[in-house]
Amino acid sequence: MEFIKQNIHMNILTAQGTSEVTLEDDMNLSDAKPDMEKVILEEGDVEITEIKEGKDSVKIRGKLLVKVLYVTDDRGCVLDKMEGNISFETEMECSGVNPGDAVNVTGEVTDLSVGLINSRKISVRSLITLKANVQTLTDEEVISGISDDDTMECRCKEQMMSQLCVCKKDILRHKKEIEIGQEYPDVIQILWQDVRLLRFDTRMEDGRIAVNGEVNVAVLYEGEAQQPITYFEKRVPFQEYIEERSAKEGMLADICITNALLQIDLKPNPDGRERIFLLDMVAYLELSLYEKIKVQMLSDAYAVSQEVYCHKKDTVFPNIVQSSQAMTTVEGEIKVRGSHKKLMQVLGCKGNVCIQHVEPRDNDIEVTGFVPCKCMYITNDDMMPYDAVGTKIPFTYRIEANGIAGTDDVRVYVLGVSFGVSVNGEDNIAVRATIQFGVCITRKEEMTILCDVTKEPMDPKKRANIPQYCIYRTLENDTLWDIGKKYYLPASQIKELNGLSTETLTEGQNLLIVR
Repeated sequence: MEFIKQNIHMNILTAQGTSEVTLEDDMNLSDAKPDMEKVILEEGDVEITEIKEGKDSVKIRGKLLVKVLYVTDDRGCVLDKMEGNISFETEMECSGVNPGDAVNVTGEVTDLSVGLINSRKISVRSLITLKANVQTLTDEEVISGISDDDTMECRCKEQMMSQLCVCKKDILRHKKEIEIGQEYPDVIQILWQDVRLLRFDTRMEDGRIAVNGEVNVAVLYEGEAQQPITYFEKRVPFQEYIEERSAKEGMLADICITNALLQIDLKPNPDGRERIFLLDMVAYLELSLYEKIKVQMLSDAYAVSQEVYCHKKDTVFPNIVQSSQAMTTVEGEIKVRGSHKKLMQVLGCKGNVCIQHVEPRDNDIEVTGFVPCKCMYITNDDMMPYDAVGTKIPFTYRIEANGIAGTDDVRVYVLGVSFGVSVNGEDNIAVRATIQFGVCITRKEEMTILCDVTKEPMDPKKRANIPQYCIYRTLENDTLWDIGKKYYLPASQIKELNGLSTETLTEGQNLLIVR
């Protein structure tokens, strides 16, 4: 007896954990920088430098990278920047982690505040959120049939499953030159840049993954004397491809951006003038590609002349029930308080999205969080025209998910965010944020499968007690399979002998049984 087997490749979430870390430190301005008069903008990013897994815990080391834009006492250029970092080390409880596991860790800044201690020193206080998880690749072998044994009667069932075809980390790179228009002055130095993903769409093709998206490039720079401070902003579309020979059109894709490094550098034009911004985007991706397949599974077996024992076990198959994107818009208003200056122009808005809670509900997923953002603006004060004001815009968004169950694993992540701002009245700034989410819902299908089938000679006494012929009166829910197994006969033989055109039986039906 030889089994026909099929391997089901799976990716199972075996451990996950979340930790919040508070960081606080002072930073000194370098000697080459002019004195500070006021902090305008601040920005923080988390860089993970080391991950060490233990039993049910993960040790994490990293840095909080801090950038600050400030008003100087230099009348030639009233703005300048400083950069610094704060190192951290923490241990996170993460049940299910074992030494040697491949642990994925991401970090985001959920709160950042910078205060001016004196003209040469600032205080930095931040709250960062670290998330860790372990995805374990495993195979489950299922028996789909028995070959080379004509004495065996087999019953199979079909089950739709999500076959994991690709699970890996990849890097998407994109570079583009952006030449500024003639209305902008030449660039002396970049003071501040806010480069972020607005949109990230993927499409499965045979042999590759097509990626289409859009990047917002916002640059504040020191220009020529007539225009010392200039703000430039442009939306840049992009298209790239990730080569993957296992990819097929129609596959389900769960593609998460774990980190995106977007940087603007200066490049001279053919005339040698600094008028080209070079966009360099590096997106670190986690790719999981699934194919919906119909799997034939052996569910029962018997033989006409031997005893057959079917050995079963309980197992779990993760099944992707939804892999999609969703988009929502949140709005808020920032009031410029306590200033006699008149608001003239909003230069731009920077921020990110913090997801606080994801809750599966009846036919939808409720996502709650907030959008911390800060707007830089120009006033009518000629001596100090630049300022900034920030807020946190809370949101609750329901993502449609028909048929979702409370036990399903739900993953919601941010793919991109774009901001729109306008002046509302004399001292109000209206903010509109459009958020693109990625959604993946995995259902753990619990089922009992056959893992082995063995045969033994039939007890002679039992064989002697099996009638050679009889009339069997069917009971409720009887099937030809059940009757054939009871009398050690092929179900097809009973069907043919009784001239049945269908395998459907009715209660009280008389069937002739002949061995």
